[in-house]
Amino acid sequence: MEMVLLGFLMIRDFTLYEIKKAMKRSVSFFYSGSFGSLHPALTRLEKNGLIDSKRSNLNGRSKKIYSITERGRKEHLKWLESDISMGRYQDEALLRLFFIHPMPAPKQITVIEKYINVLKKTLKDLEEILEESRRAESSLLNQKGFKFRMISGEYGIEHLKLEIKFYKNIVKKIQTGEFK
Repeated sequence: MEMVLLGFLMIRDFTLYEIKKAMKRSVSFFYSGSFGSLHPALTRLEKNGLIDSKRSNLNGRSKKIYSITERGRKEHLKWLESDISMGRYQDEALLRLFFIHPMPAPKQITVIEKYINVLKKTLKDLEEILEESRRAESSLLNQKGFKFRMISGEYGIEHLKLEIKFYKNIVKKIQTGEFK
């Protein structure tokens, strides 16, 4: 979580609410950090001198605005430069598919088709977010890392399309009796 927060603060200063909103519309598609862990992580980062905070009145409300320190920048860049390890892949849908055999075929199909609908909705949401970003591109194009953030979203779209195709193929195999 700490490196995600430092990454956002490398872009600009944020309030806690803005970080939650930014995460929900971006990295939440491929990073599963808990929003409940944001405040404790920010507190740890500040305690360790990686970020600073200041109080400011925004729209008549007192808000805490977080910014990255030079030490935080160095730590984040050090993390970016380190070797990327293959994270442990967890996918509840694949786990259920692994154990789905005791269910009758019609129920298997129902479960999988419901998941396909979830994937389609997520795909639609991600496509809308990327389209909004593309419309705003002229003002964001020169923003640090904009193109990398866009390509991460495009990866998400391609991954969801592949997953939808995969599960539709499983449904066809169940329907034709290939999986018994």
